[in-house]
Amino acid sequence: QNHVYVLLISVLTLITGYLIAQKLTASKILRTIIVALILYSGAQEFLLHVAISEPLFIFFWLTMLFVIERFMSTMKERYLILFIISGAGLTLSRYSGLSVLFSLIGVLSVFVFYTYKQKKYSIILVLSSFVYVWIPIAVYLLRNRLLNNRLFGMHDFQFPDVTLINISKD
Repeated sequence: QNHVYVLLISVLTLITGYLIAQKLTASKILRTIIVALILYSGAQEFLLHVAISEPLFIFFWLTMLFVIERFMSTMKERYLILFIISGAGLTLSRYSGLSVLFSLIGVLSVFVFYTYKQKKYSIILVLSSFVYVWIPIAVYLLRNRLLNNRLFGMHDFQFPDVTLINISKD
């Protein structure tokens, strides 16, 4: 049953990835390369297998992909507010969402870099949304640090031995 879910989510991710690739480039070769990278990404499949037990993570991931695609299509700033909400939910639902958030911010940054001359949206709003999306996770990590001296929480199975002491030694 998990394999069916992973397959369906991969298909949704591929479709959304293709729609995003359509907005980024007019070249069919580059679109094919982007979709192939998404399709053959072992990291994506691993992430889906790890996060399949967390439906909120999957919901926020697909929501973020949809929001980024809508922002690229319409260039309306209201989608940046939805980006902030879904990005915060993604990172708070699973710590694996940090890597997904980094990559989606990278995709959005590339799009903004190529289209900022059209002046359909505020660059300051885009940059502030990149900052605002990190505020909830920063507050959550600070809470963990203050309560039990662990960076990622006391009962987190993803990073059970990571504490601030271990990080400072490295």
